[in-house]
Amino acid sequence: MSAEASLAQLPVLPAWLQPAWQKLSWALTVDRVGHGLLLHGPRGIGKAWLAWHYAARLVCRDAQAEQFAWGRCAGCALRLAGHHPDVLSVGIPEDKQSIGIEQIRELSLQLQQSAHRAGWRAVLIEPAEAMTIAAANALLKTLEEPGVRIVLILVAHQLERVPAT
Repeated sequence: MSAEASLAQLPVLPAWLQPAWQKLSWALTVDRVGHGLLLHGPRGIGKAWLAWHYAARLVCRDAQAEQFAWGRCAGCALRLAGHHPDVLSVGIPEDKQSIGIEQIRELSLQLQQSAHRAGWRAVLIEPAEAMTIAAANALLKTLEEPGVRIVLILVAHQLERVPAT
């Protein structure tokens, strides 16, 4: 089951993710959202799940304060159907072993357009350590100048393998 699919089935995050969730929610509540996040740690602790929850929270029109996305607004319906235009994800294609520069260039082009639902846009890149050096360098400009109300969430299982750029 994918992390995104699990959002509809699991109402709360595990206890060990609560402090991170509270910080992310607080930042959103006080409009101090960072444009780039790096979630890292051992595989299987819930980083991707936290990233998807935060992406869902960013695009939900009904969520308030530290609550999760309610799942009832039009944005949530689109996200749960896997079609929200303002929630983007980049991963390793089935026929490849890494995230390539072409994927990052395509992402950058998409981010140059305005948000479809006039709110936040969330981008999840997982696993971040799978980016080639060229892909990481291409992402650097987007990380430096992400655009308005864009949050790039990189999920890494092996921080030491994430390109230094």
